[in-house]
Amino acid sequence: MKDSIVEPSISELLKKVNNKFSLVILSARVARQNIDKDKDVKQEKHINYLTQSVRQIYEDKVQYKMIDVE
Repeated sequence: MKDSIVEPSISELLKKVNNKFSLVILSARVARQNIDKDKDVKQEKHINYLTQSVRQIYEDKVQYKMIDVE
């Protein structure tokens, strides 16, 4: 994981989520949840919610279920 400029790398994240499309959707939804959760809390520091969500996915702090559509 240290070889990548962006941590965690896409290849590491794809071990957690089965494809790039699902990774984008999942990380955006987690980021939106984090933003909504923090709306009531006034914070002075800048938080990059997308980076935070990707790290949560990598650290297995997010539970999700894939739905097969046929």
